[in-house]
Amino acid sequence: MCRQTWRRGTSLAVVLGFVWAVPALAQLSPNMMEMLRRTDTTQEFGGGGRGAGAVTSGRWVDGGQAYTTQERTPSGRTEIVRYDTATGRREVLLTPEQLTPPQIGKPLSYSDFTSSIDGRRVLFATNGRLTMIRKTASDYWILDRADHSWRKLGGGSATGLLYAKLSP
Repeated sequence: MCRQTWRRGTSLAVVLGFVWAVPALAQLSPNMMEMLRRTDTTQEFGGGGRGAGAVTSGRWVDGGQAYTTQERTPSGRTEIVRYDTATGRREVLLTPEQLTPPQIGKPLSYSDFTSSIDGRRVLFATNGRLTMIRKTASDYWILDRADHSWRKLGGGSATGLLYAKLSP
């Protein structure tokens, strides 16, 4: 009888330990909450604060010597800029005018972009839509910076493409 009571008491203690520990693990310290707020709502940890607009995304290039990001111009359009990490020098890579395919006559509204290693071609994902659980199909456009030509991938497909990438 004593062993059975001990086992039940031990089991109850283990279960209660888990019940009390889970909420404690899920709580963030005030310092962590403040850091998350600052990184989510300010330009403090990005390239924002320079130029006219907010940073919307960024990615390292040139082996970490620089990063590229999208910024808003004073007119509210998007341009792609490059920041040198050592000097902070800002260089506009693509202006809103350069981000305008002649086929559509207005700046491309894109959710993601990537460029080839040499920077000659830039691939843009536009018009993302869910096709399956957790899979997004997009329309993809390629800009050839050497001759400023635009080409839409996938022809006239209304369903879009999954995971288009530039080959190295």
